[in-house]
Amino acid sequence: MEGWLEIGRPQGTICLIRPAGRTGFQDSALIGCGNGAPHRLMVNDDLVHGVITATMDDVVETFRYDPDTGELLSPSMPPPMTPSNFVPDDVRTSARED
Repeated sequence: MEGWLEIGRPQGTICLIRPAGRTGFQDSALIGCGNGAPHRLMVNDDLVHGVITATMDDVVETFRYDPDTGELLSPSMPPPMTPSNFVPDDVRTSARED
């Protein structure tokens, strides 16, 4: 698993992030948590126009930024959860217990 990343909570679900293609993470990544099917994440950064497009399976999100400064042009607070935000069940349950 050279170059792969495992993340997880103690005694919780472990997620594995690995390149989806042969050229590494620059094309896309596969994210699998627990026994669930992996999700494909692709990110495209249009440096000229200041647009980042993130695609997770069938969900596409667009973020705009100032190409000169890198400043995010969307609100400073994070947006509400979107369909592409995947939270393993044990994390969701643990957050309710805290």
